[in-house]
Amino acid sequence: FCQGLVNPNTTAMALEPFSTGIGSASALLGGVQMVMAALATGVVSLLTNGTAIPMAVTMLGSAGLSYLLITGFRRRSAVGAIVSG
Repeated sequence: FCQGLVNPNTTAMALEPFSTGIGSASALLGGVQMVMAALATGVVSLLTNGTAIPMAVTMLGSAGLSYLLITGFRRRSAVGAIVSG
């Protein structure tokens, strides 16, 4: 839903901290997106059984992995702020 509205805004928010080297940060973000899309396509292809279940499982797994990464990075940055603060 609304990927045309969500993707540009989240990309801009992700690149906001990079005042210098924004071109490199943008290239890295695009490369990571392409690699993740290729991996997800491979997983769906390997699990295919004629239903939409492999795609749903891949999407759920990707969402779960994203959640774990986000909470891990937030926890690490909060610990770093406490230690350095």
